[in-house]
Amino acid sequence: TIYACPLKALAEEKIARFKKLFPDAHIEIFTGDYLEIEKRQEKIQKANIIIATTQLIDSISRNKKLSELLFKNTGAIIIDEAHILGTERGPTVEAALIRITTLNPDIRLILLSATLSNAQEIAEWITQLNNKPTYILESSWRPVKIDWHTIPVNIENALSYPEKVKILIQSAVSLVHTLLKEEPDTSIRSEER
Repeated sequence: TIYACPLKALAEEKIARFKKLFPDAHIEIFTGDYLEIEKRQEKIQKANIIIATTQLIDSISRNKKLSELLFKNTGAIIIDEAHILGTERGPTVEAALIRITTLNPDIRLILLSATLSNAQEIAEWITQLNNKPTYILESSWRPVKIDWHTIPVNIENALSYPEKVKILIQSAVSLVHTLLKEEPDTSIRSEER
């Protein structure tokens, strides 16, 4: 199984967690230069779980020899923070998944995200990509409760802020109130500033 995430820091955090969760598994991490993959062939072949960044997965998928080494016998690839597909880096991840499933049509794709707004559309795309049924699993469970708080700010009284900071504050206040569907209350007492 390959576990791919967008950030090196997240990959390093996951290796510690996975080693606790799967103490008998052989786990490897690859987050740097993709040429390291070729040098570590033996470790790849022994690994049960490989943790890598999505950027590295993309780089490897562009190299036929390395792709065969890493993806040919992989049973599943997990893309964490899959909402990356909706960002400027999304087409890169999409292209990598296309190359990987072309090389290994039996590979299972698992996409994880708490904020994937177009899950149905992506599920349909994956079904077309690998000709397998795709399932969307939803859960309302959260490990940490989300609390929303607003702090009213009177922008006109914030004269001590540079102009750019005032614009950022105005944008943030407007965004928060839009998200909460409330009318902004920009009054603030001097002791709250």
